[in-house]
Amino acid sequence: MHPQMYLHPTYRRGKQGVRYAYWRLCDSYRDFVGVICRRDLNNVGRLDDFTQEDINAVAKIVTEKSKGTPDSMFAVELYTEKVLTLANDLYSQLIAKRLIDLPGNSVPIISHPFSIF
Repeated sequence: MHPQMYLHPTYRRGKQGVRYAYWRLCDSYRDFVGVICRRDLNNVGRLDDFTQEDINAVAKIVTEKSKGTPDSMFAVELYTEKVLTLANDLYSQLIAKRLIDLPGNSVPIISHPFSIF
């Protein structure tokens, strides 16, 4: 499984009524009927000091790492240290929680809830 991951915001209001975004790392898949579903992989939290470009870069890096792409293939030097740190932390957490397949494994670690295999 090589999902296309993305960061999805959920908007909440704080005690002072200020609206903020709470981010989750997600992937999408089709169930056995063909309906597109979203699976939340990890709660990321608030990313107030990240731009939308940074947020997209984090999702791209985690997706490429899950596909087994070497760091040299997606121009790591173009990203800031905070983007690379967050992407590496999320990737490590996904592996620790066994939510993604490690590159090179032939047996999937998890299956989707309605998988027939």
